[in-house]
Amino acid sequence: MRNLLFISILTSFFISCQEETRVNSFSGRLYANCITTSSSSEIALKTNIGSSFSEQILLGGAVTDANGSFNFTYELEERDKGTGDIILINEKGFQTILTDIPVNRDNNLNLYINNTATIYLDLSGGKIWQATDTLYYGIDDTENIYSLMQPSNGRIDTLFKDVIQKYEGSTEATFFYGVGRSNLNQAIDSLSNPKSSFQNLPIDLEGCDNFEQIDLVIN
Repeated sequence: MRNLLFISILTSFFISCQEETRVNSFSGRLYANCITTSSSSEIALKTNIGSSFSEQILLGGAVTDANGSFNFTYELEERDKGTGDIILINEKGFQTILTDIPVNRDNNLNLYINNTATIYLDLSGGKIWQATDTLYYGIDDTENIYSLMQPSNGRIDTLFKDVIQKYEGSTEATFFYGVGRSNLNQAIDSLSNPKSSFQNLPIDLEGCDNFEQIDLVIN
């Protein structure tokens, strides 16, 4: 009778231990850009410091197949909570390609090494553009300025900007513009002035999975 009781307790102990861990599946497809898949690429899931993790650890990883597909599993205690990043391992070390993934859950995702946001720029308003008028504009980067002479209302440009892919949410950016160089410089000065938003428009960029549209009204 004692032996049966001991076996019963031991079995319950092992079952309770098994119930304290969870095996998680992480699968999906890796793209080099918004269109082309990336084969024979090594990726891994790395934890971020915080919640249940006092240091960064690699939970698991895989090498993509000829179609860019991947699949791996990792095991954690059920009570473990936190976030991680997907990294691409390369000759220089690694590149973060997806951030703030909740760990200890199953995921099936498309990942993008170059996560490029597409931004459509539409112009409207009552301004009468003269032949000498030039519209200057850009997104965050003041070293990369676009320009159009005497633009007409309608879709005037399609812009592209690389952003890091996020598990949830988007990347905040600022579209700035000016009519003429002097007007543009005022808009650029506002980028670094928290008290001014002169001709600065906040935009949210998600990357390959969505497109953005800017409706620029100039009167």
